[in-house]
Amino acid sequence: MNRFTTSVLALALALGTGAATTPARANVMTFTGAPTGFFSGSYTEDGITLSVLSGFMFGQSSGGNPGEYIQGTNYLGAPLRLTLADGGLFDISSIDLRIFGGTSDQTQTFTGHRADGSTVTATLSAPGNYAWVTDTFPSSWTNLTEVDWNFNFPTFDNIVVDPVPEPASLALLASGLVGFGLFRRRKHKAA
Repeated sequence: MNRFTTSVLALALALGTGAATTPARANVMTFTGAPTGFFSGSYTEDGITLSVLSGFMFGQSSGGNPGEYIQGTNYLGAPLRLTLADGGLFDISSIDLRIFGGTSDQTQTFTGHRADGSTVTATLSAPGNYAWVTDTFPSSWTNLTEVDWNFNFPTFDNIVVDPVPEPASLALLASGLVGFGLFRRRKHKAA
């Protein structure tokens, strides 16, 4: 094999390896452009879909952290579901919470459903001083298909999720390596 061919194959291998190991960027649902007032169904932004499974959500156009946010639902306990719009797996990092009414601290329990059928739960809190707080989910919140919660008191904004890279990029790298190996083997036999 000549130097030019070796150099091209080495460059292709380096680029393929870099593409396979580059982390995906985080997606953030900031509710920019969300409907204001009561709305039913779902809202999708930056590849994330938030659905109200029964009832209505209530969007606010100002006062978020910053800008728009979801203030609540038409009744306490309305079920909400977070998914990726493309149905892919994701890890959830954080959510901003604030008390909708009252001065005492409030909590919100979230349930994450994993691809393997297991579930994880976390109870996050918001202080009773009307200030926004960023709550972080535990590191075990990975490979999720959906996150459910029944809306209680905290309003929410800035939901941060990280899409899980698809195995297809690793398969592409592996097939390139196999092809490179076969190419080298054929060249070696021909010589």
